[in-house]
Amino acid sequence: MFKLGAARLPFDEDAASASGATMSRFVVTSLPGLGAGMLYEEIYCARGRAENYIKHLKGDLAADRTSCTSFLANSMRLLLHAAAYVLHQQLRTQALQHTALSQAQPSTVIARLLKIAVQVWQCKNTIVLHLPSACPIKCLLQGLSERLYLPTPAKLLDSS
Repeated sequence: MFKLGAARLPFDEDAASASGATMSRFVVTSLPGLGAGMLYEEIYCARGRAENYIKHLKGDLAADRTSCTSFLANSMRLLLHAAAYVLHQQLRTQALQHTALSQAQPSTVIARLLKIAVQVWQCKNTIVLHLPSACPIKCLLQGLSERLYLPTPAKLLDSS
């Protein structure tokens, strides 16, 4: 037989009064020795964050599309989707710090940064992107390209 304990968690009264809703949280658990606040923040909220990450991976990056007939093809497809998510996470946490997209979901980053109309000019050793004059994220794209620009290419590893 399990011994259950329940505790009422504190909440932000200003947020509750602004929305007009009651924001009580109750936790019922059989885990001994855990405080209600720690249990809610460390276990319950972490579980919710993990579920959100899975939702972003499946919904925004289409990681649930494993429609190939072979196992290897599906595993490669899933690996590429996971790599795309890691790339998004690094872009968001490293290059998009202190911008409007620093906390954005993958679908928002894709829609704002990648799905824009540009005119591409390819010169001898450069590629020039001409944005429309009314592009709302022109400053963000310029700042992002400056952060990602490497003035000198990385040295290749010597195979000897």
